[in-house]
Amino acid sequence: MSLSATQLTAIDQHLRKENWLLNEDLIAELKDHYINGLEERLAQGMAFEVAMREIQRGFGGRSGLLALEEEKNRSRTPIIARQLRQLIGSYFRPPRLSVTLLLMGVAYWCAGKELVGNWLEWAHISFFLVSTIPIITLGIRNGFLYVAGKRESMKEFMAVFYRYILAVNLLNILNFLWGHSTFKSIMTYSILHQTVIIFAYLFIGTIIIDFVWIQPRRSTVLAS
Repeated sequence: MSLSATQLTAIDQHLRKENWLLNEDLIAELKDHYINGLEERLAQGMAFEVAMREIQRGFGGRSGLLALEEEKNRSRTPIIARQLRQLIGSYFRPPRLSVTLLLMGVAYWCAGKELVGNWLEWAHISFFLVSTIPIITLGIRNGFLYVAGKRESMKEFMAVFYRYILAVNLLNILNFLWGHSTFKSIMTYSILHQTVIIFAYLFIGTIIIDFVWIQPRRSTVLAS
């Protein structure tokens, strides 16, 4: 017994609004399970709502479904972390090695021209703002799209969000190693030391942009 469009919509609303699920991959899997289970139960004469509640209870109710989503999200983290490590490694091999060498050259030029004191004191704040504003903007935009009924928009946002959270921690490592007190005295360091610090920030900034924004779009283009 095939389900009607109204019943399919009810399943979608049940998973998203009643059970608070956001992971689009999990929702798609659960929809298939619900559809199969509902068709069997409806064929036996069970009411639609009763059948849907029975399937929900089989997963442990709302808490069980949310636990499934949490586990699904956790399983993605090692994959994304491996992708980040592979991307960083690619910047030390051709063709991206040329970008790394260019960043080293820019860092050395900035240190030699004594430009460090003019901007590096605020580097950690600037990099954080530059990397945070786009993700906030995307979240607001896709949140409005989600409310408007375009459910796939949240899948796009979450895919970027997981990558952002992981990548921005690289910046936090630099901020821990070279905090505000270091920036104040950086002009007293050797040219080599200044170059290393500047390069580290430029390199991590490049990785964040590439990993969070360029790579997902490149994968989408290749897939199409």
